Amino acid sequence: MDPIVKNQNIDILALLNFVKRNFSKYSKYSCLIVALYIIYFFLKTPNFESKVSFYTHYKTDQTSSLLSLLPGSMADMTNEELKFSINNFLASDKFLDSIIYTKFTMKVKDGNTQELILRDQWGKKYNKIFSLNPLSLLSKINRNLMYNSEISVEEKKSAYVRNILSKSIIYSEDRRSQLNTVVIRVKGDAFLAKQIADQVYNSVIEYSNEIQNKKGYEKSQFITTRLNDVKNDLKISEDKMLIFLERNISLSSPALSLERMRLQKNIDLNSQLYFSLSDQLEIAKIDEKDNTSSIFLLDEPRISDKKAGIDFSKGIFIVFVGSFFLLLIVDIFLKRNRLLI
Repeated sequence: MDPIVKNQNIDILALLNFVKRNFSKYSKYSCLIVALYIIYFFLKTPNFESKVSFYTHYKTDQTSSLLSLLPGSMADMTNEELKFSINNFLASDKFLDSIIYTKFTMKVKDGNTQELILRDQWGKKYNKIFSLNPLSLLSKINRNLMYNSEISVEEKKSAYVRNILSKSIIYSEDRRSQLNTVVIRVKGDAFLAKQIADQVYNSVIEYSNEIQNKKGYEKSQFITTRLNDVKNDLKISEDKMLIFLERNISLSSPALSLERMRLQKNIDLNSQLYFSLSDQLEIAKIDEKDNTSSIFLLDEPRISDKKAGIDFSKGIFIVFVGSFFLLLIVDIFLKRNRLLI
């Protein structure tokens, strides 16, 4: 048996000869592993996906010819961008709770369907530990050990289902086109995946509208206060002009003419601010009650026509090649005293 590594240099020819001599052995065991994979493929519960995609546009641009006359905070409000990250929203407890406490039509025993809350259906296994996968087994043990002993069983179920749902959501975003895609992956129930995708889209729209309405309310409150201040300033300016004109019927001197111009400027400025703020208040009130969404649906959710995951033929190829090279590496390791010099 020629050594594969000599003086820390790999002999490619020796390696190829070693693989050639053991090719049939590796292939035999790889085929056995592939057979186990085929059995697993047909016995495992399949995953199904449902996808929803939509465009987003959160920037509003409300220009005004009197923008330079507005206070600094008001100028910022006429050209604003709502800080709303869909990715952060989908990871929030607010969103997850809105899904897990919603009733969906789900498959139950004997192939029947029933309307159930996601928390109750998925939460049945919140304290189950056994798993053939050692990593999954360790994760489940760790999760059960780390539960807060002060919380109730229902709260543990909620935490467990939130974690499952969060892992079932695959989110991607094209920052250039602002196209957002949400994929829901559910085990064994394609119709449930579609229902959850529908609810995800509705939740995004509701939250978007909630932000717009709340910001409209806050803006209208601010503008109303400012409008009252400007209205009082306008009345004071007009009263000053009235008193001035009553005392000075004839503007015979330049000083009086200048004073009249100054009073008139204050009246004009406050009038302009008053009308501009009135326009802004109307816009804010519209935003406060506006339920039209700035989110545009591209692909609506539908029941998936394929199982999620790796294709059957591709899976066989990956398992065969992966197991072949794994056996090769293990064999070289076991015979390292003769192959590595």
